[in-house]
Amino acid sequence: MIKLDPTRKFFISEDLIGYADKLIEEGTFRRRVDLLLVGFSYAVKNQIQPADEYQRHELIYVNNLKDALLPIEATANWYARKLGYQLENDSQLLEFICEVGIAGTRSLQDLWRERRKSQIQWDVLQFVTESDNLK
Repeated sequence: MIKLDPTRKFFISEDLIGYADKLIEEGTFRRRVDLLLVGFSYAVKNQIQPADEYQRHELIYVNNLKDALLPIEATANWYARKLGYQLENDSQLLEFICEVGIAGTRSLQDLWRERRKSQIQWDVLQFVTESDNLK
């Protein structure tokens, strides 16, 4: 299993920054990276392909999420294999995680366009507590 380099940074697409900041301002999420990782989870659950067009906006160092890295790395390695991607190194793994997260976040942005904080948080709660296993 490929592991992430703790000195690299997660990134999100520039087109999602305003939306991420709006959700942070409303108290829906604490950090932009939280939205990215919810988007990553949503994309994996719904088998969404990684984004191929984006302008990169760096977020936080990988090391800042050290307690959560193992499930992120394991899921990303599994999902890449499922989609037929051959990841060779930590840089490609990080790119894959962020590109999948961007694609998932864009889908969630469309889904959540007219929803309020409580509705979005309910959706996230329902999403993470669903009993469906990864297939």
